[in-house]
Amino acid sequence: MQFQVQEMQKYLDDNALANERRLLWTERRLDQLEKFLKVKPPPAPTDAELGIGGATATTPTDGTNPTTPTVDCTANPTDPACTAATTPAMPDVPSTAKETLDLAVQNMKEGRQAVARFLLEKAIEEHPGAPELPVVRYRIGETYFNEGDFKKAAKAFQAVIDNSANTDWAAWAMYRQGECFDSLQQPDNARLFYQSTVDKYPKSDAAKEAKKKLAG
Repeated sequence: MQFQVQEMQKYLDDNALANERRLLWTERRLDQLEKFLKVKPPPAPTDAELGIGGATATTPTDGTNPTTPTVDCTANPTDPACTAATTPAMPDVPSTAKETLDLAVQNMKEGRQAVARFLLEKAIEEHPGAPELPVVRYRIGETYFNEGDFKKAAKAFQAVIDNSANTDWAAWAMYRQGECFDSLQQPDNARLFYQSTVDKYPKSDAAKEAKKKLAG
């Protein structure tokens, strides 16, 4: 099980490094083009334009809609104009971990997984000693699972086990890791996690569900 988690971590780290290389390469090309054409780079976008902190972008005086892409987003889905139009604005973060968790769960139920994850990560950052952190980390795993990103979900569930190993949430996190591998079409690996749930947390409700998976 630990080997599988390490392999997933390596896969994610390799992908992150590749993305950073592509971004750096793109920035260098743009810098060369700007120097060749003798043009100045555009100003950095404001918080209002990015929809950060609930701010609202002002409407241009020419009557154009600032949220409407001017490019073909079907052919260019990664164009900044397209992603800016579809990226949800992040809400203001409540003052306590519990309130932040409740708001995140509400967003999860309404299908806004990225918004929920933003709130949950803020809860960890701003309330490091809060008793709600085991469930906060567990819900982060659920947001990835709900989006179909099962590798990131398994990694997030592992964070619950690493930080709160003696809680019911850790038992459920281990069980959900089995579901992640089931969804990745790796039944043998899934059974390892189900069996580990039974072995490590034999009296938990998660172990009861894991036994059903093993019997099936």
